[in-house]
Parts: sequence; C-alpha cells; structure tokens
Amino acid sequence: MRRVFLLGFLLLLPCILAAQESINNDSVIKMIKSGLPENNIVLSINTSPGSYDTSVDGLIALQEAGASEKVIEAIQAKAAGGAVPTAPDGNTEIIPSFDPKIQDTGQKIPVWVKAAGASDRFTSPDKKLSDSVRDIQNRIKSSKTLSQAPTEQDSLVTLEVLFRGVQTVDATGIDRLGGTKKIDKTMLIVRLIAEEYEQEFTEEGNADSIIAWREAARAVVNNTERWVKDNRNELIKIQTYRNE
Repeated sequence: MRRVFLLGFLLLLPCILAAQESINNDSVIKMIKSGLPENNIVLSINTSPGSYDTSVDGLIALQEAGASEKVIEAIQAKAAGGAVPTAPDGNTEIIPSFDPKIQDTGQKIPVWVKAAGASDRFTSPDKKLSDSVRDIQNRIKSSKTLSQAPTEQDSLVTLEVLFRGVQTVDATGIDRLGGTKKIDKTMLIVRLIAEEYEQEFTEEGNADSIIAWREAARAVVNNTERWVKDNRNELIKIQTYRNE
C-alpha cells in the first residue's frame, strides 16, 4: 500500500512543481503559441507565481505574440499585486480599463451646448444657430443619458452647433421637364468635443417639414447618447479624476 502511495506521489510531483513554477512573459507567449484557450492562460497567470515585464516594450511584445486584452489585463493586475476576478464557471470577467476604484453611479453625463462664435459670456450673433442650441437643450431635458451642465467647465461633453441651413440637392428621378429632380434639405452640422477628442457630424432632413429642425436636434441628441454609451467608462474616469 505504501509503495502504491509513493508511486502515485512521484507521478504527481511534476504536476505539483509545474503548478508552483513561476511564469513570465515568455511563458505566456509559449502558452499562446501552443494554442491554449484564453481562459486557461488567465487562470495560470492568476494562480501561479509570476514575474512580468509590463513596460511598453513588454506589452507590445505580448500583443504582437497574439495576447488578448484579457490576458494582458491579467498580467498587469498580477504584476500590480492583484488578479483578474473569475466567474463561478471559470470564465474571466471583464475588468474596467480604468482604475477599479472609479465607480459608475449611473448618473447622467453633463453636456454643454453652444453655438459657433459664442463665448463664456456672450451668445452667438447667428440666431439660427442659437435656435438649434435651444432645440438640442430641450431634447436633452428628456434624455435618460444626458443632462444639461450648469457651465461649460462642468461638462464632460460639449456640442457646438457649427452650421444650420437649407441646401438644394439632386434627388433620384427626373422631373416633368426631363431634368434632374431637385429637393431642399435641411442641414445641421455639430461638433462633439470631449477633452482632446473632436468629431463633426451632420444631420439632414426634409426642408418641407415644419418640424425639420426639431427632428435634426433629436437626431443630434440620439447620436450623442449612442456615443456616450460607447465611451461611458472613459467619461466616468475623467469625471472622477476631476473630483479628486
């Protein structure tokens, strides 16, 4: 009986030693190239002693070797003295790309709306732009994602109305005289600004509609809501760091 136990222990010894073996970037790259599933690699990182190179060059080398975002996050967390949490089924949970101390309370993202040419003290001389500013502000009042910031400095996102006008464009089809059919379309151009990020987008509508500009304002707010939802984590991070 003792011989059987000893034999079994000797057979398990390499596995025990392997489990306790310290792993590093090269070990992870070797596991990636061997085709091990991502979850198994993350589990090995979390449960094994490790010494990792998390410098810029080290992370680039991991990425070039095919390391996924979860694997790199697990290495960074382990190097920082923590570990990526795992779900009960063994799958890795996605951790935030920012400081885990930052919590999203679900509050609305403050937005400042202004017209091109306006300043902190004065409004734009272009009444049409100011009208669209008010249309957008009114749409924000009913938004579940956005709120009107009290000042531009308090906002996380700024919407700047750059252009509002009607343009005649070619339409599909031929008119009664055999020429190209033309229609009038409303055009509202807005610039979205968040920190160093800027992006312009255009909303078009039917100029014959009596609510064309309100519809354009609604489209601006809808697009902003989608962008905020896609970038909410980064916006919350900015807000948290401002408050510290």
